[in-house]
Amino acid sequence: MPAHVRRRALAIRRHRDYLVREAEATEKAALEAAGQGPRGATEDRSADVVDLVRRVTDRIGTGDPDALRRPEWVEHERRQRRARRADAEPNPHYWARQPGGTPPDLSAGEVS
Repeated sequence: MPAHVRRRALAIRRHRDYLVREAEATEKAALEAAGQGPRGATEDRSADVVDLVRRVTDRIGTGDPDALRRPEWVEHERRQRRARRADAEPNPHYWARQPGGTPPDLSAGEVS
């Protein structure tokens, strides 16, 4: 029956939650006994991390952002950029104000 399945599922969930709470309490007690806080070592290691990141960055270098991409996609995007530049036309909907001139009268349909 569905009620039996639901009841058994809730019992399993409660048991798993109990096991997790018990493991967390054991870990917390072990850390406190070792003289550490609940989050691990109490010393500040941020300077070590910054130094490690700097050393790795110096070793790797800046690199090419396209090096990890598939070569056919890089080439495809280059072709698209070239095609866009070759087909570039001025925007017909942009009416720039001419130096010393007056803006076009849009109500009259004047386009320059």
